[in-house]
Amino acid sequence: MKTSCSIIAALLLASCLFVLSYADQTKPGICPETFNTLLPVPPCDHDSECPGTEKCCKFDYGSVCAPPIETRRLTWNKPGRCPKHFASFAPLKPCRRDRDCPGAEKCCVFGHGGGCAPPDFMPLGCPIPGIGLCAEFCSDDSECQGGMLCCSNGCGHQCMTPVPVKPGFCGRRQNNPRCLNLCRDDSECSGKKKCCPNECGRSCENPFFAKDIN
Repeated sequence: MKTSCSIIAALLLASCLFVLSYADQTKPGICPETFNTLLPVPPCDHDSECPGTEKCCKFDYGSVCAPPIETRRLTWNKPGRCPKHFASFAPLKPCRRDRDCPGAEKCCVFGHGGGCAPPDFMPLGCPIPGIGLCAEFCSDDSECQGGMLCCSNGCGHQCMTPVPVKPGFCGRRQNNPRCLNLCRDDSECSGKKKCCPNECGRSCENPFFAKDIN
């Protein structure tokens, strides 16, 4: 009798440990900064409660299942080469390796020191316009300091920090009921894809070129 009870207790303990370990499993990727959807989304406590590759993400209104942003292996060196010269009025962010730098920036060493700098293979340009003040704070790049560019903010123009820009341009905005910002600029998109605005957020899309229109 004691043997039977011991076996049952061991099985129950093993089942509990399996359930706990399954509940604690973390799916790959990171949660998006914002997530708004027109579709009903159930609340969650763990990634294991979410379908497919979705993760349990915490937002201001609670924790819900949301598609993750893919992460790259942080041990890799980022593509591109450090520029031979890089002038900046603002102090460079200190770093020890590429993964210490934001976006596509690399950890580079210059004659005056070192820090995070954009690689020389990808040109810099204006970020994706958002919703800004309807005022003209600049009319030309020469009016901006610290390497900033005079860019559209969606309603006016102001000096902004440039971001890596890949060749091509974004096509028509796609209708997306799930409001996700899956990228911030082109450097976060794989291959030739660009970070393009859709009807409710941003996502990586294949670029269009002038030859595609003709």
